[in-house]
Amino acid sequence: MIMKNKNFISLLIIITLLSGLFWGIKYSHPYPVGEGIRSVKIADLILEEGIFTDGELMNHNIDRPMHPVFYAFLFKIFGHNYLVIRIAYLLFFIGIVLLVYKIGQMVFNERVARLAGLMTALCYTLASFTGWFYREVFFCFLVTLLIYSLYKAQLLDKKRWYMISGIVLAISILTNAMLGFFPLFILGYFLLLARGNKKFYLKIAVFFLAFSLIIIPWVISCYLNFGRFFFTAGSGLILPQRVERMKTIEDKYIQHLVGNSLGDFFAYRWYPDYNPSDSRFGWDNWLKWQNMVHVEKIDRAEVDKIMTKGAIEEIFKNPWLYTKLVFIDLLKLNTPMTPDTRMQAMFVKTHQNVPDWLKAVIILSIRFIYLILAGMIFYGVIKNLKKWKKIGWLVLIVLYFNFILSNLIAIARYSVPIYPFYILLSSVGIIIFWTKLKKKLL
Repeated sequence: MIMKNKNFISLLIIITLLSGLFWGIKYSHPYPVGEGIRSVKIADLILEEGIFTDGELMNHNIDRPMHPVFYAFLFKIFGHNYLVIRIAYLLFFIGIVLLVYKIGQMVFNERVARLAGLMTALCYTLASFTGWFYREVFFCFLVTLLIYSLYKAQLLDKKRWYMISGIVLAISILTNAMLGFFPLFILGYFLLLARGNKKFYLKIAVFFLAFSLIIIPWVISCYLNFGRFFFTAGSGLILPQRVERMKTIEDKYIQHLVGNSLGDFFAYRWYPDYNPSDSRFGWDNWLKWQNMVHVEKIDRAEVDKIMTKGAIEEIFKNPWLYTKLVFIDLLKLNTPMTPDTRMQAMFVKTHQNVPDWLKAVIILSIRFIYLILAGMIFYGVIKNLKKWKKIGWLVLIVLYFNFILSNLIAIARYSVPIYPFYILLSSVGIIIFWTKLKKKLL
C-alpha cells in the first residue's frame, strides 16, 4: 500500500529532524568560527547602533550583509543565544527538504519527489552544516526557495510569483554576492521562455522591479558609506591569487590533478613534493594586498583595481594555464564531502592504525558511489533534453555555480547550496533507469 502524501510529508519531516540533530550535534561548533564570528560582531553592532558602522568588519562582510542581519533579527527577539541559531538552521534544513520534495512533485512526479526528499533529508553534508555558524544552510534555503519560486512563476504564470522570485533573488545575492551575475542568466532564460510573447515581458518587468527595489538601496548605501559596490568585495585578492596559483602548479599539474580527482592521500604517496596548498592559496598576492592596504595605507578600492587589472593582463597572456586551473577548481568544488572533512583531505596524516590499502579502498569506494550519482545526473538530464522546460531552472543554477566558482574561488563547501539540485537531477535519472531495468527484468 502506497503511503498517502500527508503521511509521507510527516515521515519526511521526522527523518529530516533526526538527521539534522544527529549530524548537527555530532559535528557542531560550540561557538562561532570564521565568518560566523564576523557575522555575530556585526549583528551586535547593528543592535547597538542600528547600522553597519565598523568599516573594517564590513570590508569582510560587505558582500554578505544579510547573514549578520539575520543574526541581529534572532538576537533582537531571543537574546544573544547561539542555540537559537542552531534551531533556526535546523528549521531551514527542514525547509530545504520540503522544498526539494515540492519541486520534485511539481515538476516531475511523486516518485521523484519522494526519492529526492529522502535523499536530501539523509544528506549528511547538508545536515552537518546545521551545527556550524556558517551561512551554507541559510543560503542553501534561499537558493532552493528561489528555484521553487521560479518554477511556480513558470508553471502558474502569475505575476505574484515573479515578484516573489525577484525578492528572493535579491535577498539571496545579499547573502552571497557570488550569485550577483545570476540575474543575467535568469533574463536570458526568461527571454527563451517568452519567445516573442509580449505579455510575458510585463511579467519579466515585474520580476526585475521587485528585485531592484530590494537590491538598489543596498548598492547605493554601500557605495556612499564604503566607497564601492558590494559585489566588488575581495576582487583585489580573487584573480591575483588565481594567477599566482596557476603559475605555481604549472610544472606540477599532474600532481594536483591526482590530488583533486582521487585525493591528497594518493598524491602524497605518488609525489613526495606534492603540496595541496599550491592550488588553494596565493600567499604572495595576499601579503602584497595586506601591505598595500595596511602599511602603504592605499584605499582598498584602489588596491583592488590595481591588482585586478594586473591579474586580468596575466590571464590573457596565459589563457591555457588559466583554463587548466579552472578544471582543477571544478574538481575541487565538486569534491565529495564527508562529515567534518572534504574527501580530498581524507586519511592524510590521520588514522595511523588503519592500513593504507584499506584507506585506499574506502576512499575509492566513496568516490565511486558519488561517481554513480553523477552519472545518474547526466542520464536524467539527457533523457529530459526534449523536455528542457522541466529541467531548465535546475540545470541553469547548477551550471551557474560551477562556472562562476570554478572561475573565481572554489572549495568543496561552496557547492553545498546546489546539493538539492544535484539530488533532484540524480533522482530523476535513478527513477528512469530503475523503471527501464524493471521492464527488462520482468
